[in-house]
Amino acid sequence: MPVPSTNEGRSFLALTFQKERASVVSIENGKVHAIGSQEMVHPFGIDTLRSEEVAFGNLVDVVRKLCNTVKCSGKQVGVVLGQEMVQIKRFPIALGMDKTFLEQQIEWEARQACISDIDGYTRVSSRLPAQQASGDPLYVTVLVRKWIVTATRRLIERAGYRLNDIDVDVFTQIHAVLGNYDISQNDLVLLAKIEADALSLTVIKRRDFFLCHRVTLQKPANRANNRMPAQDMAELIQKEVKRLVFAHRLGNDMAAFSAVFLCGENDPEGVLQALSSSLTVPIKKVNPFYRVRTVDSLTGTEDFVHRPERYMASMGLALKRLPSLSMEMTVNPNR
Repeated sequence: MPVPSTNEGRSFLALTFQKERASVVSIENGKVHAIGSQEMVHPFGIDTLRSEEVAFGNLVDVVRKLCNTVKCSGKQVGVVLGQEMVQIKRFPIALGMDKTFLEQQIEWEARQACISDIDGYTRVSSRLPAQQASGDPLYVTVLVRKWIVTATRRLIERAGYRLNDIDVDVFTQIHAVLGNYDISQNDLVLLAKIEADALSLTVIKRRDFFLCHRVTLQKPANRANNRMPAQDMAELIQKEVKRLVFAHRLGNDMAAFSAVFLCGENDPEGVLQALSSSLTVPIKKVNPFYRVRTVDSLTGTEDFVHRPERYMASMGLALKRLPSLSMEMTVNPNR
C-alpha cells in the first residue's frame, strides 16, 4: 500500500516475504506462468532489513535466485509484507464532517498508531464501504516506516529488478479470496490464516476489508514441534471470533458468517475438519489458483497441486494489479 501500484504491461512478479520463506508468482501475458518459493537464510523481518551487509546480501541472493528461477520477461516486482511489519488502524469518524476537519481527524488517528514521530512513516488512508452499526463511516489507515520502504526498494534493485508496488498480506489475501470465490456484497466472510507462531483473522464485509486481528501463539514447553494441534487451533479460532463479532456487533459466534476460509501452512486441512465437525457454516481451504488463468505447464507442478497456500498473498497482489487474471464469476458481486 505505501508505494502506489502501476499497471505497465501484463508481465510482472508478485513477491511475498514471510518469516521463514519467500514466494513469488510470475505473470506473463495475462496468465500465471510460473511460481516458486525458497526458504530464508535468515528469518525475514525488521532486523533482517536493518542488518549488516552479510545478512542483507544473503537476502538479496534469495530474491535474485527466486526471481530468476521463474524466468519472467519483465523486471517489475510488487512486494507483499506481513502485517507485523506495519501498523493498521481502523476507526469511525462522525458522519457529516467537512473535508478539513475530516483530514485532521484522520491524521490524529494515524498519530495514535505511531510508536515514533509520524514524519518517519508513509501513510495510506481510505474509507471503507462498510459502516459502523451507528451509521458512521469507517476508515482504515496503514502506516509503514519510511526506512522499511527504502530498504525494500534497495533490496529489489540490488537483485536486478524494479520495485513498483508494496502491499500488506492482510489486503492482498482479500483479493485472492474475491478473485477465486463467489462473494456477494451481502456476505460476511472470515479469513483465518494459520501460522506456526500466529493466528491472523480478517473479516471481509461488502467485498472489502472490515477488520483484522492477530493472535501471537506461544509454544508450550511440552510440545514437540511448533504446530498447535488442529483441535486446539479450531477452538482458539472460535473463541477469538466470538470476541470479535460481539465487540463489533456482527452477531454472536461463527454463525454470523456466510463463509469461512482457511489459509496458511500450519495444517489448515486438519483445522477445517475440526471446525466442520461442530459448525454448519461453509468452511473452505483457500486455493489462490482456483479461478485464475494459468499456463497449462503449471497445473501439474508440485507446489501448484500440493502447496498452493504458499502463494496466497502473492496471487492476491497479482489479482489486484491485473483483475482479468480471474475468470468470469457466476454470481453478481453486487447482489
